Amino acid sequence: MKHSKCARIKKMPECFLYEIRDIISDPFVRQLRNYSHHRKTNRLCHSLNVSYYSWKACKALKLDSKSAARGAMLHDLYLYNRREYIREYGEAFHASRHPRLAFINAVRRFKINSIEADCILCHMFPSTLRIPRYGESFVVSIVDKFCAVLEFIGFLC
Repeated sequence: MKHSKCARIKKMPECFLYEIRDIISDPFVRQLRNYSHHRKTNRLCHSLNVSYYSWKACKALKLDSKSAARGAMLHDLYLYNRREYIREYGEAFHASRHPRLAFINAVRRFKINSIEADCILCHMFPSTLRIPRYGESFVVSIVDKFCAVLEFIGFLC
């Protein structure tokens, strides 16, 4: 895959990277780089983008930026080819299934709090109709869509 590395990580502030250090060093999470995501990036870089911009937005809004960053980093923690899954089962099944699968994978590997869990489980709102319970979860959901569009058009990799 041509998008095997996420060069942007070198430009991200140390104080942000410190908040997610255990997650980005986890071998299972590192495998996300092997899965294409939104045409021009991979799932690891997408997760880093969503995590970083959620962290920045939550800092500005005086919300729990650490929990938002961690939840966002884990929001797409599944290891299957999304396009193949959608071809076989349809988009609706992927939209509703992958947040639960990401949550299961996250709790197996990390100690996560209720905000982080909500960020993972509700990031597909309003597609899945699971309404976020926290401001941080709304931020992650919105930033996820924002990053997806920018990645799709090649503005953010």
